[in-house]
Amino acid sequence: MNIVEQAIKKEHGQVKLAEKLARITGHPYKQPHIANWKRVGYFPADIAGVVAGHIFNNEISAYEACPTIKRAVSNA
Repeated sequence: MNIVEQAIKKEHGQVKLAEKLARITGHPYKQPHIANWKRVGYFPADIAGVVAGHIFNNEISAYEACPTIKRAVSNA
């Protein structure tokens, strides 16, 4: 089960997940967005942090929500 499918299950459906993301972000997400992300297998980078924090209560990282997200590298 990919991360989008897990979020769908957690929010009890694609429509409810879309509505919650729309409410949190102010972007008019709809069920077709969720269906597309489900097909791809992950969320877009611009909402990965929102998904990690608000859907999964920070139990996952933004990188887990979107493996293509750019991660910071420190030389410290």
